[in-house]
Formats: sequence, C-alpha cells, structure tokens
Amino acid sequence: MEATIRKVGEWTGKDGSASIELPALRVVLVTMRGRVDEETARRFAQALNDLLKVAPPKNTFWDLYEMENYHPSMRTLSTQALLDNWDNVAGVQVIARSRIVKMGVAVANVALHGRVQSFDMPKIFENAIVAACRA
Repeated sequence: MEATIRKVGEWTGKDGSASIELPALRVVLVTMRGRVDEETARRFAQALNDLLKVAPPKNTFWDLYEMENYHPSMRTLSTQALLDNWDNVAGVQVIARSRIVKMGVAVANVALHGRVQSFDMPKIFENAIVAACRA
C-alpha cells in the first residue's frame, strides 16, 4: 500500500475497536477488532457516512479478520451508510474469520444486492487492497 495513509478516525470501546483509513483517494480501509459495542458502532457509522457522501466513488475494504462479535447496530448502521451513499461505493470487499461476523456479512450482502466480495485468505485480501490503491 502507499506510504501516505490518511487516518480518518479510530473508535475504541471496552472490548473492541473500529477504524477508517484512506490508503488511496478511491480506497477506504475499515478495520475492526474484538467485540465492537453500540457506541463505537454509532460513531464509526457516522464517520463512514460522512466520508462516503463525498465523491469520487470508493472501493471499501472491510478487514474484520480479528473481529469476534459486534452489536447489531454495527451491521445495520454500516449497511445503511453504504446504501445511503450507493453512488459513491465502487465496491465492498470483506475478510472475516468469526462465524458470527461472517453471518452478519451474509445478511448485509442481501441488503447490498449481492455486491459484497468475501475473502478467506488474508494475503489475497491484502493483494486486492494493494491492487485497488494502484488503480
């Protein structure tokens, strides 16, 4: 990835965290770890919504590999931010390991009209981020 990664924000709760970075103009990297609570979800989703309101369209990469669980509002608010700004969402790529998180991704994918691309291997996911940053 490029050396100039812009940190949009990081939100930490008792047992988990969420962050948004911009490794390139058209690439959003979301990282979540642990157990993300309702307050973290609300603050994260507001920042995501604000970011996606602004053109150009962006490929979103969701690194949920270290996420164990989440408050239901994380899925609903994040999905709503994507839908509300659909014209500025070029893609949704996700990696997750936890069964509960993967189930949430599957539910979100239905709401997002099957537009989520899921990855199982971290290296392939990382390669996709690098390729998007170079595009």
